[in-house]
Amino acid sequence: MPTRRRALAFLVLAWFVAPRTLAAETGSDPKEVFVVCPKAFETALKPWVDYRTRQGYSTRLLANQGTAEQIRSRIEKAAAQRTPAAILLVGDAAPPSTTGAAALAKTVPGFRVPATVEIPVKRASHIGTDNPYADLDGDRVPDVPLGRLPVKTEGELRAVIRKIIAYESAPLGTWQRDINLVAGVGGFGVVIDNVIQMAAWQLVKNVPDAYRISLTQASWGSPFCPTPARFPKTTMERLNEGPLLWTYIGHGRHDRLDRVRTPKGSPRIMRMADLPQLRNGKGRSLALLLCCHAGAYDGATDCLAERMLIAPGGPIAVIAVSRVTMPYSMAVLANGTMKQLLMADCATLGEVFRRAKQELVQADPEDQTRKMMDQLAQAMSPTRNELAEERMEHLALFNLFGDPLLSLRRPEALALKLPNQVSRGGTLTVAATLPFSGDLTLQLVRSRHRPDYAPAGRNAFPTTPQGLAAMQKTYDRANRDDIQNLRVEAAAVGKLTSSIPVAADAPTGLCVVRAHLTDGTRSAIGSRPVTIMP
Repeated sequence: MPTRRRALAFLVLAWFVAPRTLAAETGSDPKEVFVVCPKAFETALKPWVDYRTRQGYSTRLLANQGTAEQIRSRIEKAAAQRTPAAILLVGDAAPPSTTGAAALAKTVPGFRVPATVEIPVKRASHIGTDNPYADLDGDRVPDVPLGRLPVKTEGELRAVIRKIIAYESAPLGTWQRDINLVAGVGGFGVVIDNVIQMAAWQLVKNVPDAYRISLTQASWGSPFCPTPARFPKTTMERLNEGPLLWTYIGHGRHDRLDRVRTPKGSPRIMRMADLPQLRNGKGRSLALLLCCHAGAYDGATDCLAERMLIAPGGPIAVIAVSRVTMPYSMAVLANGTMKQLLMADCATLGEVFRRAKQELVQADPEDQTRKMMDQLAQAMSPTRNELAEERMEHLALFNLFGDPLLSLRRPEALALKLPNQVSRGGTLTVAATLPFSGDLTLQLVRSRHRPDYAPAGRNAFPTTPQGLAAMQKTYDRANRDDIQNLRVEAAAVGKLTSSIPVAADAPTGLCVVRAHLTDGTRSAIGSRPVTIMP
């Protein structure tokens, strides 16, 4: 898709007291982490401190007493001696109505900054945010990675720490190449909803080919919509598969995601009551909630993002929005987050998020998609005269619920060489350079850039059992892109040549060879395009 259409798709989809050191320091150690932690949580935090100490970090505890501004002053004072590698906030943010020392003792206050950009929908006059804690020079842009563990009890903290350590210690495997996307629907009519459907699919196509993707869409006309009655269960299943990244785009509220709207009912996509069903399996996913309010952690009750993180089977971290988000800036930040996560060299989740926020206000001059997004926003956005301030507000709107030092479990790179084209009924020779020995899987798959990649959708809602069964079958087929699979067990490190037979009835046109290598402790992926000729 041309850059202009790709940028438009991104815009549309987005609519919707004294320091105490707990580990030995050396004056030149660059790996000190600041932790704002209530006294009551220090014992429960110790396994995390010990774990990070073994990784080379020293931990400086800062008191949680006082206002957010007072805590930020302590951080600035400590940072004047040594810039931290990251800042971790331990504890929930008490709502403004909270009073009493006992109620505040286990909390770390968040900031509330003014929301000044005029937007065409009603919203709060302030934004709940942690971002100022990471802004060491007063320009509103984060200077260090920052995250919050929004726990209320010692038990919750211990459980989250166990999840963190388990995530970084778990065996690697196929889950590292998986990305599952769940998309809501605008509810604005067939024409606009079809554009949103196109936008969601464009997000899928921008992911590197080496990754395997599923799309679950809450538009009954889409081939990527399962039987609506199964949609809530399917949403949970896609998260329970434990992909590297699970993303939701659409409408949201502080305690739930949107509904699937059909002529025969509107089941919810996800709500608080569903979270006990989370059984995040192979890996523990990173969750990205591209919707309004699901990260409103400073309210009187917990938000969905907080409870997803705390849930025993929930994701390892959640990035979410605390108030109403605007399409342009949300699209830019989503684009930057995906780029930093999948295509950059960031070692930790906190660094991914920090760089994505920096790119939000300091555009990469080589990013052509970003350039076009800026141009389209200047022409079309209702906030076209306030785009710079809108971007700054989104620095505050997005917050990370999780450990900023979380090591990313991305696969290594696997180099492939193969011909540019192969004929139906022929043999495709693939040369791979394996970075380690292990089991190799080669897949010949349809390219996500093909116009016929997905099955046709539907114009009428199915009402019979047979029609609903066919709808589910279409969804299953839409999320399978493989044409031919080849497995090489116990492949030796170094160069390897394999042959993939191409069926006589294989689909012609642009395809991709996708490779995955694992030995149970390491994982690598690679891909190369190939055209199948008649």
